[in-house]
Amino acid sequence: MTSQRRLQNSLIIEYYKIQWQDIHHSRNQDWELSKLILAGFLSVSGLRAFTNANILLLVLSGSFIILSILAIFITIRHKQLFSEKMSVIRKLENKMGMDQLELFKTRKGLRLFTTQNFLIAIYFVSATIFGTFFWLQVAA
Repeated sequence: MTSQRRLQNSLIIEYYKIQWQDIHHSRNQDWELSKLILAGFLSVSGLRAFTNANILLLVLSGSFIILSILAIFITIRHKQLFSEKMSVIRKLENKMGMDQLELFKTRKGLRLFTTQNFLIAIYFVSATIFGTFFWLQVAA
C-alpha cells in the first residue's frame, strides 16, 4: 500500500470518527436540554408549593415555555442532523469496505418510537405544564 493510500485511509477514518462524534454531541445536547427543563419544572412547582412569589413564578413559567418550544426545534434539527450524518457514515463505510447495513438490518418507513420523538413529546408536555403554571399565575 502506498503512503498516499495510507494517508487517504487514515483521513477517511478520522472523518468517520468525526461524524460519530457529531451524532453523540447532538444527543448529549438533547439530554442536557431535558435536564434543564426538569430543573425548571422542579423549581416552578417548588416555588408554587412553598412561596407566594407570583411575579417570579410568572417569569419562570414564561421562560420555561419558551425554552420548551426552543428545545422542540433544536431536537427536530438534531433529528435531521442524525439522518445527514448517518448518510455520510454509510458512504464512508462503503468506501472502507464495511457494510454495516448487512450486519444490522434497519426498518424502513415511519419510526415513531425514536429518542428524538420521545424528547419532542416530553418538551411538548413540558410547555403545556409550564403554560398551565403561567395561566394559573395570571388568573390568580
